[in-house]
Amino acid sequence: MSSSTTSPSSNNNKSQLKPLFGITINPNADESDLAFELARKSDKLGIDLISIQDHPYNGSFFDTWTLITALAMCTGHIHVMTNVADIPIRHPPLLAKSAATLDILKRDV
Repeated sequence: MSSSTTSPSSNNNKSQLKPLFGITINPNADESDLAFELARKSDKLGIDLISIQDHPYNGSFFDTWTLITALAMCTGHIHVMTNVADIPIRHPPLLAKSAATLDILKRDV
């Protein structure tokens, strides 16, 4: 190894990635108050991520993208994501548009 090349572990000038911590909120339609309560508490406690499973064929669940948008808009700094993306049901370009729209809306809050 030449003197101008260093491995990432030996370079003290590079930023270290910090771990992120998150929770999964159940998207049950009969537990909407709990979902919002958990999102707000997580945000206040400094949790980094909220994830929601995406199973649009499950009639007892809220629509994932509607729910994560609502949760994102009622929180401050927490990030939201799906922990499952149902690609056969959610056409990839539409899924990308949903994610981009949420990103734009959340930036303005």
